[in-house]
Amino acid sequence: MVTNRDYLWWQHNFSFLGTSEARQRWEFNLTLILSAILMIALIDYLFVYLNQSLNAKKRLLTLKILLILTAINLGGVGAFPYSANSLSGNLHNIVAANLVYLIVLLIISIRWLLPQISKQFLTTSYLLGGLLVLSCVLFLGVHYLSLTAFELIAFIIAFSWILLLLQALQQLTHQGQNLTITVIELANDTN
Repeated sequence: MVTNRDYLWWQHNFSFLGTSEARQRWEFNLTLILSAILMIALIDYLFVYLNQSLNAKKRLLTLKILLILTAINLGGVGAFPYSANSLSGNLHNIVAANLVYLIVLLIISIRWLLPQISKQFLTTSYLLGGLLVLSCVLFLGVHYLSLTAFELIAFIIAFSWILLLLQALQQLTHQGQNLTITVIELANDTN
């Protein structure tokens, strides 16, 4: 956004940053694709430890699949730059919409997929999920928000929630791991 020389990009939408009309489109699209790859690697890393710590293999597998699908759709936004009336544009819109659907699905199902999660996290999740749905209604339903405003609000909410979830997952990997320190004293044998 900062490196784009078209300072009026925001009058279109965020997807404009990845189109052929934007000057640094490849950097924007590559950033989305690399972010998706890093997200998949982080998810895989965390779930190795979660599977060792928690006894909910099917639930964890479902959560892992949903998070990986979210990452794949994030990469898809960059892999399929928007172009009006084209296959790439249609695919771009599909994966972008899937991001919203997947985040809402994750927020709704997190209580069942991860019963060990804190009530504070659940409350925060439902609040953010409600704000995400409200922003969808304000954009699609009553047309109060512009596409750019909706994309910005949805991104901030979704990204914040994913960061909170990854932090909560990381904390769960350490839950139940006790550190035992044994102090051994050497006897002073002065015989």
